[in-house]
Amino acid sequence: MAPNYRGMNEGRGIADKILKYLDRNPGAMDTEKGIAEWWIGEDEEQVRSALDLLAARKIVQVRVLNGDAYYLLNDGRPDRSSTGP
Repeated sequence: MAPNYRGMNEGRGIADKILKYLDRNPGAMDTEKGIAEWWIGEDEEQVRSALDLLAARKIVQVRVLNGDAYYLLNDGRPDRSSTGP
């Protein structure tokens, strides 16, 4: 089930769409562009704002792979993507 994200105002509709997708696909991970185009079919700038809100609330986490930021559902484990091997 998607985490509680009540209280978000700006970007909430887009955030809702992202969270519904992640609820159905909990292992999904993609870039802003991929989320905008493939997951929810919305404007990339609006998706970026919604992802910023979700990341600030620690609902999603960001992993940087090969210089690109990927977003995924925060499973509560620390992100080790930037700490090296």
